Amino acid sequence: MNVRVRDATVDDSEALAAIQVDNYRIAYAGLLPQEYLDRFSYEEQADDWRTLLAAPQGDLLCVAEIEAGEIVGYGLGRPGPTEIAPYDSELVALNIRRAHQQLDVGRGS
Repeated sequence: MNVRVRDATVDDSEALAAIQVDNYRIAYAGLLPQEYLDRFSYEEQADDWRTLLAAPQGDLLCVAEIEAGEIVGYGLGRPGPTEIAPYDSELVALNIRRAHQQLDVGRGS
């Protein structure tokens, strides 16, 4: 599979939201109350991504895109002090669509 890793744009907000919501509903099923997971909406998360991408605060958000232009994953990094020395940044989120997990999406091309 040919994967391109690139910086996210505001236009990616809906795809980011879909990946995030779908993965949370799978990963946290049985760990968080189901009514919370059911209220975790695509629209609200897309708005959150648009807000983040419209006014960047120094975070690094990259998407993994396959040949057809479909976004299949993302990684969110945050520079700055961490609680673990000597690291000066952290990986905040890493989500890959379930159908593309374990296919080396994170390697990029």
